[in-house]
Amino acid sequence: MKATTASMTCNLGLARSDSLRSPTASAGKADHQPYKVMPFIVILMLVGCGGHSVPPHSNNVLDQLYAQHQEWQGTPYKLGGYDKGGIDCSGFVARTYADLFDQQLPRTTTAQSKTGYLVKRDELKAGDLVFFKIANRGKLQHVGIYLENNQFVHASTSKGVTISNLANNYWQKSYWKAIRL
Repeated sequence: MKATTASMTCNLGLARSDSLRSPTASAGKADHQPYKVMPFIVILMLVGCGGHSVPPHSNNVLDQLYAQHQEWQGTPYKLGGYDKGGIDCSGFVARTYADLFDQQLPRTTTAQSKTGYLVKRDELKAGDLVFFKIANRGKLQHVGIYLENNQFVHASTSKGVTISNLANNYWQKSYWKAIRL
């Protein structure tokens, strides 16, 4: 089977290419019946269109997030930082999504909070972004990545990259919203 480049795009239009032939097509005659290979090609197009190495919210995401935590655990907090010498919360989120999912996120918490779509707190899945408004710091916001069972990974100003619990009084009072990308 041979497919033209034009037929291998990331839109889901199902226009047939003349270079695709049904296995039952007579030699030299165009087959006007639906191609039996079309479902296979659609699957290949969908797989090839993904921008993530692993789709967020798949079973493997949680393992990857825990591995990212292990790699970065204890890295100190540094406002504006983006490496293991020091990293801030939005930098850790952006770096994690770039490293694990090949997805570029905005660099600031405010910009990250405007991506994706809102998710109810009781519907959180691994990979969702959780946002906080810290009361005693005015408009300053904080972001982390949800893991499971109320746990999230983030770059804390006091502990560096760590895992915290949303049920903790501090995070519970500061919780603002969650975003799914």
